[in-house]
Amino acid sequence: MTRQEIWAAINEEKTSDFLFSLYERWQDEKEYEDIADYLTAIQKSVPQAYAITKRPFGIKCKASDGNIHAFIKRKGNAIQLCAKSIKT
Repeated sequence: MTRQEIWAAINEEKTSDFLFSLYERWQDEKEYEDIADYLTAIQKSVPQAYAITKRPFGIKCKASDGNIHAFIKRKGNAIQLCAKSIKT
């Protein structure tokens, strides 16, 4: 899959809602839970995910045309799903 195809898959309502849910849970449970367990759960929806980041909370994915970092950005009371191309 290309970066654009992975981003489209992440932006599907079910997947993005799942990421938002995990983000909120991580905010409450980061002292008690292992973030690697979150990656395992995410990989069921986004198998291209190879790493998870804490700050910002997000995932790094391998694509056929490069890599992408999809992450959650907080702006005031709102949260937004963002992405950028990254090097390996």
